[in-house]
Amino acid sequence: MPEAVIVSTARTPIGRAFKGSLIEMRPDDLAAVAVKAALAKVPNLDPATVEDLMIGCAQPAGEHGYNMGRVVSLLSGLNSPGTTVNRYCSSSLQTIRMAAHAIKAGEGKTTLGDLNLETTMLRNYFAWANKGGGKAPAKKSE
Repeated sequence: MPEAVIVSTARTPIGRAFKGSLIEMRPDDLAAVAVKAALAKVPNLDPATVEDLMIGCAQPAGEHGYNMGRVVSLLSGLNSPGTTVNRYCSSSLQTIRMAAHAIKAGEGKTTLGDLNLETTMLRNYFAWANKGGGKAPAKKSE
C-alpha cells in the first residue's frame, strides 16, 4: 500500500475583514493563489500529473457555492476534475483525509487538498440576499 505524504503547503494572505485589500477578491481566485504557491514549492512535480484537487468549502453560499474544486483546478492551470467537499468547520481535515485515502487506495499518486474559507464575500452575499437578491455584489478579480 503506498504511503501518503504532505510535500508542500501554502496559505493566502490575511486581510482586514470587510475592509481590507482582499475585499474584492473572489474565493476561487484566492484559492488558486494558494494552489499555485504550493505547486511552485515542488519544481519537480509536473502539474499535468495531478490527478485531483480537493477543495474543502466551509460555507457553500454565494461565490463559494459553485464547484470550487473544478473552478480552482482550472484557474490553477491543472487538468484535474476537482472535488468540492463540505463539512463546514472540518472541511480542510476531510479533504486531506480523502486525498490520503485516494493515494493509499492506489487511485493516483498526486492529489492536492485545500480549504477555502473567505468570509468577506459571505458577508456580501448574506447582505445581498437579505435585501431580496438582485445583481450579486462580487466582482471577478483580474
